Amino acid sequence: MPTLTTPTNPHAKSYADPLRSADQVALHWLGDSGEAELYTFDGLEDQVRRAARVFRTAGVGEGDAVLVFLPAMPEAVIATLACERLGARAVIETETGPQGAVAGPGAAAVLREWIRAERPRVVVTADAVMVSGGLQSPKAAVDRALRGRPGAPDAAVPTVGAVLVVQRNSYPVGWTPGRDRWWHQALAGSVSRRSRTPMASVTSSSSKSR
Repeated sequence: MPTLTTPTNPHAKSYADPLRSADQVALHWLGDSGEAELYTFDGLEDQVRRAARVFRTAGVGEGDAVLVFLPAMPEAVIATLACERLGARAVIETETGPQGAVAGPGAAAVLREWIRAERPRVVVTADAVMVSGGLQSPKAAVDRALRGRPGAPDAAVPTVGAVLVVQRNSYPVGWTPGRDRWWHQALAGSVSRRSRTPMASVTSSSSKSR
């Protein structure tokens, strides 16, 4: 199972702590496929700033919701902290998160109810995650949820301004132009006020393509 190691609330002005070096490790992620990523405090802040700018461009403001449909991975932390920066709400799908819901037939229905209830302006998801030794696509579940139920009176669902897709497994996914964007491309196009190298070091044995 993926693991994340972070300090307690690393975004809470900890970057200004004179006793904490900007290049000290803030987040350490170990993935199921052998990925290992280390984010420094300065690098994590840079990614949070970039994500916040992308969210703001997509219409996210104070009190608005961002649906984070991800397993334990760095982007889930970054998205949550970006919401905090904007005063927005990070709605994290914890009851039936990607590692459980994606493999089941009810994933889209669960997401549809979350979207109706929370009306997120942005959804953050992934191309595919490992479930019971095989790849399953949370992005596919998001697409089904946003299509609604054809022929049903409640087929319509609230419009989502953007779906940001984390590319982890080079898995083929459906794409809606104008709505869907790759997470890494969106953040790369967002210029941070303090742009620095986002990761202290990254090693990977997976076939992830960036």
